[in-house]
Amino acid sequence: MIAATMPAFIGFFALTTTAVVLTLYGLKKRKLMSHLGVVFMASMLIKMAFCGLFFYPFLTDLEQLSKVERAEPLLPLFVGLIIEVLTVIKLVKDD
Repeated sequence: MIAATMPAFIGFFALTTTAVVLTLYGLKKRKLMSHLGVVFMASMLIKMAFCGLFFYPFLTDLEQLSKVERAEPLLPLFVGLIIEVLTVIKLVKDD
Protein backbone atom coordinates (compact mmCIF):
# COMPACT_ATOMS: atom_id res chain seq x y z
CA MET A 1 0.00 0.00 0.00
CA ILE A 2 2.69 2.49 0.98
CA ALA A 3 4.80 1.70 -2.09
CA ALA A 4 1.91 2.62 -4.38
CA THR A 5 1.15 5.83 -2.49
CA MET A 6 4.71 7.17 -2.11
CA PRO A 7 5.04 8.53 -5.69
CA ALA A 8 1.77 10.41 -5.16
CA PHE A 9 3.05 11.88 -1.87
CA ILE A 10 6.34 12.90 -3.48
CA GLY A 11 4.55 14.42 -6.46
CA PHE A 12 2.05 16.27 -4.28
CA PHE A 13 4.66 17.79 -2.02
CA ALA A 14 7.00 18.60 -4.93
CA LEU A 15 4.18 20.39 -6.74
CA THR A 16 2.93 22.29 -3.69
CA THR A 17 6.44 23.24 -2.56
CA THR A 18 7.16 24.60 -6.03
CA ALA A 19 3.90 26.57 -5.99
CA VAL A 20 4.65 28.05 -2.56
CA VAL A 21 8.22 29.03 -3.49
CA LEU A 22 7.10 30.65 -6.75
CA THR A 23 4.35 32.52 -4.90
CA LEU A 24 6.83 33.83 -2.35
CA TYR A 25 9.22 35.00 -5.07
CA GLY A 26 6.24 36.62 -6.83
CA LEU A 27 5.50 38.58 -3.66
CA LYS A 28 9.06 39.82 -3.57
CA LYS A 29 8.94 40.82 -7.22
CA ARG A 30 5.74 42.81 -6.62
CA LYS A 31 7.26 44.46 -3.54
CA LEU A 32 4.70 42.91 -1.18
CA MET A 33 7.18 41.60 1.38
CA SER A 34 4.98 42.83 4.24
CA HIS A 35 2.51 40.05 3.34
CA LEU A 36 5.13 37.29 3.18
CA GLY A 37 4.38 35.75 6.60
CA VAL A 38 0.62 35.74 6.12
CA VAL A 39 0.85 34.22 2.66
CA PHE A 40 3.34 31.60 3.85
CA MET A 41 1.16 30.52 6.79
CA ALA A 42 -1.98 30.50 4.63
CA SER A 43 -0.22 28.37 2.03
CA MET A 44 0.75 25.87 4.74
CA LEU A 45 -2.86 25.64 5.90
CA ILE A 46 -4.12 25.16 2.35
CA LYS A 47 -1.38 22.63 1.59
CA MET A 48 -2.25 20.50 4.64
CA ALA A 49 -5.98 20.71 3.90
CA PHE A 50 -5.44 19.47 0.34
CA CYS A 51 -3.11 16.74 1.60
CA GLY A 52 -5.80 15.51 3.97
CA LEU A 53 -8.39 15.70 1.22
CA PHE A 54 -6.36 13.87 -1.44
CA PHE A 55 -4.81 11.25 0.84
CA TYR A 56 -7.75 10.65 3.20
CA PRO A 57 -8.08 6.90 2.39
CA PHE A 58 -4.38 6.37 3.07
CA LEU A 59 -4.43 8.43 6.26
CA THR A 60 -7.37 6.47 7.69
CA ASP A 61 -5.50 3.17 7.24
CA LEU A 62 -2.37 4.24 9.10
CA GLU A 63 -2.97 1.99 12.11
CA GLN A 64 -2.56 -1.05 9.87
CA LEU A 65 0.95 0.00 8.84
CA SER A 66 4.22 -0.49 10.66
CA LYS A 67 5.94 2.49 12.28
CA VAL A 68 8.45 2.77 9.44
CA GLU A 69 5.68 2.73 6.83
CA ARG A 70 3.80 5.42 8.77
CA ALA A 71 6.89 7.63 8.88
CA GLU A 72 7.80 7.31 5.17
CA PRO A 73 5.27 9.90 3.90
CA LEU A 74 6.70 12.44 6.35
CA LEU A 75 10.02 12.55 4.49
CA PRO A 76 8.70 14.46 1.44
CA LEU A 77 6.71 16.69 3.79
CA PHE A 78 9.77 17.66 5.83
CA VAL A 79 11.97 18.13 2.75
CA GLY A 80 9.35 20.47 1.28
CA LEU A 81 8.99 22.39 4.54
CA ILE A 82 12.75 22.82 4.84
CA ILE A 83 12.94 24.18 1.27
CA GLU A 84 10.05 26.57 1.94
CA VAL A 85 11.48 27.85 5.23
CA LEU A 86 14.92 28.35 3.67
CA THR A 87 13.24 30.32 0.88
CA VAL A 88 11.47 32.55 3.40
CA ILE A 89 14.73 33.08 5.30
CA LYS A 90 16.54 34.00 2.06
CA LEU A 91 13.80 36.42 0.98
CA VAL A 92 13.63 38.13 4.35
CA LYS A 93 17.42 38.37 4.56
CA ASP A 94 17.66 39.91 1.07
CA ASP A 95 15.02 42.55 1.80
